[in-house]
Formats: sequence, structure tokens, C-alpha cells
Amino acid sequence: GRNDEMRNPFNAAKDERIQAELNSIYRIGYLVLMFGILFDLFLQYVPTLGAENVSVRPVEFAVFLVANILCLVLMVRKGISDDDSRYAEADSFPRGYYIRVSLLGALIASVLFGAIQVYRFSEIGLTDTVLVVLITTASIFIFTAPTIFGVQYFCYRLAKKRRDKMEQTYNDDEK
Repeated sequence: GRNDEMRNPFNAAKDERIQAELNSIYRIGYLVLMFGILFDLFLQYVPTLGAENVSVRPVEFAVFLVANILCLVLMVRKGISDDDSRYAEADSFPRGYYIRVSLLGALIASVLFGAIQVYRFSEIGLTDTVLVVLITTASIFIFTAPTIFGVQYFCYRLAKKRRDKMEQTYNDDEK
């Protein structure tokens, strides 16, 4: 009852509607923070393109990577393979959805890196710049799309395996 809640406030009963609202709020905050850090890293990288030593703040970059990898590991440990509830616990790999996600991610990455190349090679002449940008953009796209798809498939398989194991443990406990 009330005394239990007073003794241990962290295990108190939670309102599901409030939890859902807070989760949505935290997700928005997380996305703003992650894209803000990514944009800041990008702004640090671009001015140093012509220099011999390209630099970004290593702690900022490490925190960005660790935060995202930690979220991914925690999701997989809970048997969740995606933050989209339609595909989070899918029984079969939603290939079409992940092809679209992979192509969109690769397109964004290749356009960004193509823009960097325009900035970097704009002094060498229009024809050469266009050629460098096209080669860079195509290369980034061709490499990134299958990589994103492969990582998504790997995470799906790990989460599905974990979900099956959790279900098996639950069924064994029921017996």
C-alpha cells in the first residue's frame, strides 16, 4: 500500500499513460540531442578538410557512439529489434521496410559526403569537382545501404534469438 511506496519510491506503481507520454518526450529529447551532437561533429569536421590533421572532439564522438550502441544493446537484450512498434517484435524480418530505411540512410549519408566534397574540391574546376562528387556520392551510397541493411538484420536476429530464449524461459517457469 502507501507505506510500501513511501519506503521505496522507485518501485511505486506507475501510471501507464504517463509512462507512455514520458517515453515519447524522452525519445524526442534523445533525437534532438543525438542529431545536435552529430551536427556539431559535422561542423567541426568540415573546416578542417583541407588541413593535414582532421579533428573532432574525441570525447564528444565517443559519447555519441557509446550512447547509441548502449541503446541498441539494451533493446536487443529486451528482445526488441526496432523502435517502430510495428517491427519491434516481428516474427519475420520486414525486408521491405529495412530496404527503404537502408536506402534513405544511404541517400542522406551520400548527399552529405557529396556536399563535403563539393566544398573540398571546388578549387580544382567544375568538371573535376563534379566527377569527384559523383564518384564519392555513388561509393558512399553503394557501401552504406548494404551496411545499414546488414546491421538491421543482425540486430533483428539477435533480438529474435533473445526473445525466443526469454519466451522459452517463461514457458519453462510456467511448468
